[in-house]
Amino acid sequence: MERGGSGRRRLVDRLRAVPDDPEALAALEAEAEGLFREGRRRAARRRYRRVLRGRRRLLGDDHPDTILCAWQVAYLESGRDGEERARGQLEAIASGRSQALGAGHRDTIAAMRSLVICSWDSAVVLEWELDEVRGRLGDEHPDTLFAVERLADYHRFSGDLRIARRLHEQNLRDCGRILGLDHERTMASLRALVDVRCDQGDARWAAAVARDALDRGSRPAAPQTLWALVTLVDVGQILSNHDQTEGAAWVQEETLARFRLLDTGPEIDLERFLLQSDLASSLFELDRYEEVRAHLHQALEGLAGLSGPDAAIGTINGKHLERALDDAESGRV
Repeated sequence: MERGGSGRRRLVDRLRAVPDDPEALAALEAEAEGLFREGRRRAARRRYRRVLRGRRRLLGDDHPDTILCAWQVAYLESGRDGEERARGQLEAIASGRSQALGAGHRDTIAAMRSLVICSWDSAVVLEWELDEVRGRLGDEHPDTLFAVERLADYHRFSGDLRIARRLHEQNLRDCGRILGLDHERTMASLRALVDVRCDQGDARWAAAVARDALDRGSRPAAPQTLWALVTLVDVGQILSNHDQTEGAAWVQEETLARFRLLDTGPEIDLERFLLQSDLASSLFELDRYEEVRAHLHQALEGLAGLSGPDAAIGTINGKHLERALDDAESGRV
């Protein structure tokens, strides 16, 4: 009897291992995910395998949820071939649904969400995101412009600088036309394009682009956001890092003039005085010592007056500025 009872229990356990109820499968998948997050990969893998068998029985081998689960099992088994095969299947399904049903259709979205999980850095995902946002909000919505920037950044970090440059150039033009030449999104697009051109080994052209972009927008009468100005600070730093000292100094001077339109405050003052420190360094390399002294003097005074959490940063930069001032004075002798 015991042996018979034990056999029946094993049979029941096997049936429970692969439930037919979609809700039970979802619960089992949630349990597997929890185990994975806890670092219990072996236990998670066993449950994902059971989920996979259930998905295949209920949904079929070609359903995105089944393929995603197959990817999860392959990932936990370190099966690179299985991962790539599952990812390729999901890309094909998502692409086919997007063409047949449209990027905004719920079946397309379901397939893309599965693909996002196992291929979060894929150009296919970012292109789908761009198509979906563009179809829902139009070409000129800020979210669409941001989606273009994300796709361009992907190509840049993937090493395809030619595509990245083309996308960033178009996005800079669109941002300037739609949002304004001084908008923070436009400034971010400018920074990205300067970065790409420097990566391509054309830092001189990047400096010219930065000057042209800031020249075309006459200096704004209204203050820009701090975020936009900090982005311009980054542009100057990028040019400086690529030995475009004259271009960096020009951008830094223009940014400092825009900073002066902002109200004062600890965060704004810190960024402004640190920018003056950067500008002084650039001017020193250009032998413009009189201007170096003036900017260093203002920066030192400003940094000395900072208090709270900014005081430590101000002190450190103040010491650097003092050394730079000594160098500048020695250079005049």
